[in-house]
Amino acid sequence: MGAQASFSGRKDRLVEFQLRTKRLLDEARNCYFSWYNDRRWEMAYDTLESTLEREKEFKPSEIYYFEFNYSPFQPKDDVLKAIERTIAREKARRKADARRSPLESSIREQAALGRLIRPKQDTSISASVESEREKIDLLEIKIRDHCRALEFFIRESRRNPEASRLVTGSAFGAIILFFVGVIWPLSFLPIRQDESVSLSIYAFFPTLLSLKGVILSAVSMIFVVGFALFVRINNSLRLQEKSLADIGKYDQVESYSEYFRIKKDNIAWWSEREKAEE
Repeated sequence: MGAQASFSGRKDRLVEFQLRTKRLLDEARNCYFSWYNDRRWEMAYDTLESTLEREKEFKPSEIYYFEFNYSPFQPKDDVLKAIERTIAREKARRKADARRSPLESSIREQAALGRLIRPKQDTSISASVESEREKIDLLEIKIRDHCRALEFFIRESRRNPEASRLVTGSAFGAIILFFVGVIWPLSFLPIRQDESVSLSIYAFFPTLLSLKGVILSAVSMIFVVGFALFVRINNSLRLQEKSLADIGKYDQVESYSEYFRIKKDNIAWWSEREKAEE
């Protein structure tokens, strides 16, 4: 009864994990990752463009990527290529300025100065961007906590203490012991002092067909059937591997959204870069 209660508890927990996983997947779909990426890109691009116009020498694109805090949910390769294109445009502009007359260069410099004086960004948009990031971060924390609990649950369920192989092996051992230690000795009783015990195959069938053999066979059948039912019930106290495999696909944060996977890849790339520079 205790094993059945424990198994029922595990089944209920599996259903809870399945429902919570679906709920977190829905929440991840409702996050505006793309909108957040676009707004962060616009904010960073304005800063990058004005910075390049002031700098005499350009830094590697990776440095600008880090300095201007681009969205971690945007593929780094896309961002780096866009930064490199912006740098290339600024280089081309400077080469064109160098070929102009002093008067044209002066006019160009005034125009560039006008670009540096940009209107302030809409504070409501900035607030919305920060609010969306907080929503995403809170969701990520919830998912991480869920993944840790789910991973532990799957590991414990696959150990399957309610239906261990030791219990099954012990049941078969008890059946063998019953036949060898009980049924077989009883098959020789009663025995006279002058009678010898015959272990031949020819002595088996007369004993089996006798009243004693019928009684021992009935007792053996009842015992074996009882243990077979016990083993079957014990083995049924096991969560289906397919159910565990299906829910196990969501034991990592990046399983809930492609954007979380992008963030993980970006962090791994930057960590490797920092280690290489040490």
